[in-house]
Amino acid sequence: PHAPYSTAAAVYRRCVKEASRRGWRLATHLAETHEESRFLATGDGPLRELLERRGLLAEGFRPPGVSPLALARAVGLLDHQTLLAHVNYISDADLDLLAASRCGVAYCPRTHRFFGHPEHRFRDMMARGINVCVATDSLASSESLSVLDELRFLRSEHPDMDPRTLLRMGTINGAAALGLDELVGTLSPGKLADFVAVPVEPRAASDLEEYLLTDRVWPTRVYLSGLPAWE
Repeated sequence: PHAPYSTAAAVYRRCVKEASRRGWRLATHLAETHEESRFLATGDGPLRELLERRGLLAEGFRPPGVSPLALARAVGLLDHQTLLAHVNYISDADLDLLAASRCGVAYCPRTHRFFGHPEHRFRDMMARGINVCVATDSLASSESLSVLDELRFLRSEHPDMDPRTLLRMGTINGAAALGLDELVGTLSPGKLADFVAVPVEPRAASDLEEYLLTDRVWPTRVYLSGLPAWE
């Protein structure tokens, strides 16, 4: 399901029910813009105008009068293993709801900057035990679809963060958010050995993580299940 302003509550509930029955994960955009929060709270604003112009606003529509996170709880998304894309606008009360859920958050740093959103609360989320992964969004809002580029940008914005934490956000955290952490995300016995190879200069041997996140080095080989897939 796409987002709260384009997906009816009944459709969300049906998706949760069906995904639970089949053992599937779900993903949805949530709390992406201020306009989304306004539309759910009051039913007016640019999103209402857009839906009306396109003839997509349900007859007799009444706003739920709650935040996107509260709506997600009401339709069952927070009780399911749902990947929430963006979550750019979140109050302390919403943070409590998220921390009590089984959901992960996909944070797209460069797209977040492109649209001028307030500072993302991913560090508050992680401090509460919420799984946050770094993701790409669109070439319309960033220069590439490279997770490594996203991590490097995030490193430049948060130089005090441990580079190992940032690399986890681009690897194992994403795998966990998709329910694939027993297969990929780390080089561990029994996993698929999906990885990329990056050339490393001798000077970088003492601090590989920092080297990957600050130097303009690029993967030269890609391996899937331990076999070369691209070079």
